[in-house]
Amino acid sequence: MEKEIKVLKAVADPTRLRITCLLSGQKSLCVCEIINAMKMKQSAISKALKVLKEAGVILDEKKAQWVYYSLNREKGSPGYKILESIMSGAVKNPVIASDASALRQRLKKKCKGE
Repeated sequence: MEKEIKVLKAVADPTRLRITCLLSGQKSLCVCEIINAMKMKQSAISKALKVLKEAGVILDEKKAQWVYYSLNREKGSPGYKILESIMSGAVKNPVIASDASALRQRLKKKCKGE
């Protein structure tokens, strides 16, 4: 039960919950995409990512000089069913919806060769 409590504490912060919701709709995102969508400083995003990673909520993968983050969707990951439940309600929040919209716009530009 300690793992589940750690997950709940990790997503109890608004910034970390927003990041988790952004990642739920994507395979993976780099820090710059998260920063752009949330319009926050890199240092705040990096601190939040560290907490989420330590709790087992997200995974990271280094590709060249970039680090990509993804939601830990493994069946055995701590509290994933809890996260699914939390995120299904959170996506209705206007701030989280705005983050998702900003990310979609960013990714459209990127795909068109920005």
